[in-house]
Amino acid sequence: MSKRGKSSGNGKRKIVIAVVIVLMVAAVGCIAYGFYDSIQKGERIEMADMARISLVLASLIISLTKLCRGSKGARRTPEVYRKEYGFIFDERCFADDKKREKAFCAALDDYNDDRYAAALKQLEKLKTSTIQWQERCAIDFFIALCYQDMGSLKRAVESYEAVLAVRDCATAASNMGLCYQQLGDSKSAERAYLSAIRADPKEPFALNNLAQLLVRDGKYAEAAEYAERAVAEKDNFRQAYTALAVCYAMLNDIDAHERNLAKAVANGADRRAILDYVANLK
Repeated sequence: MSKRGKSSGNGKRKIVIAVVIVLMVAAVGCIAYGFYDSIQKGERIEMADMARISLVLASLIISLTKLCRGSKGARRTPEVYRKEYGFIFDERCFADDKKREKAFCAALDDYNDDRYAAALKQLEKLKTSTIQWQERCAIDFFIALCYQDMGSLKRAVESYEAVLAVRDCATAASNMGLCYQQLGDSKSAERAYLSAIRADPKEPFALNNLAQLLVRDGKYAEAAEYAERAVAEKDNFRQAYTALAVCYAMLNDIDAHERNLAKAVANGADRRAILDYVANLK
């Protein structure tokens, strides 16, 4: 299953944080080893060397602090968010109110940095003063995302329904389907995915999610059709290639199975896990 939610830049920032942490650990290790080696050899520790090492370590600590807190310089602009979330946050939202636009983007920053409670507080505050339906839909969509990522699935469904009551939104319908699926309501999940596909026949996440649901129900031929459509729209879609590998194995199409298994693995899937899953199905 797959959900469209976090900004694509969020994952990159976490990678940078991991790299900085590794560098900090390496720097501390080098300092400790240098001290130990100098003491063992009876050498004098130069203050200039100490100062340079301390400066490097301090710089790494400052960088890590800024990254973890989401420094002001790393904040995303409205233009960045409109490009990322244009399906729900378009030019009509907060067009005449830069102050509220800034507050909305701050809430999106909090959401993308996993500060869900802070994001919800800001979004709920904005919602009380919102009149335009486009803005209300955008706010409700991100409220739903916060609740979904927090595990409050029923509340997430309520907010997605509020969006869908006003406008068609394939992403909202697909994400709502995930909530239903996690709640164990497969029929409602399938209806939501089909609604998402009607709203946007090329929405890869909805196509993949429906394919995954159909695989679980043993409807391999139908699942393969939707998964093929998903990879046609998103050619690095690991989950959809995985579904195709499973479907074609169960349909005894060995060539198609091997071809899609290779693509799934190339995009990060575990070959052994897929083969074991197929073996358990048979």
